[in-house]
Amino acid sequence: MAKEWTKGDGTVFTTKGAGKGTGLGLSMVHGMTEQMGGCLVLKSSRGTGTSAELWLPIATASSEVARGPDVLTEEVIEAVSLRILAVDDGDALVLLNTAAMLEDLGHTVAKAHSAAAALRLLEEQPFDLVIT
Repeated sequence: MAKEWTKGDGTVFTTKGAGKGTGLGLSMVHGMTEQMGGCLVLKSSRGTGTSAELWLPIATASSEVARGPDVLTEEVIEAVSLRILAVDDGDALVLLNTAAMLEDLGHTVAKAHSAAAALRLLEEQPFDLVIT
């Protein structure tokens, strides 16, 4: 959700345009940082702004990366094209991006902007996967 502030002269400042973004950026950064054994520190003060710090662990000589890569064998996996129903009743941009990504991966995607539309499509044709 975009945050809005009104300046003294009446102009409005917002963090993002209408319909832009999903609001998941900081949540994703926090999650990835914690998965790596670190933490995300946010500091905010009125009139100064906000700073973000990523604290990550230092790699040591005993870590797996320092020992060198393991020899990996290449396994060929046959790609299967799926018929996918993508549903998002909140943000059309998220639905569009999700469908485009799946199509880039070689899948056939039907889009539904509501639960009712999704149910109609499910009655009309079979799908291998439904993403909501």
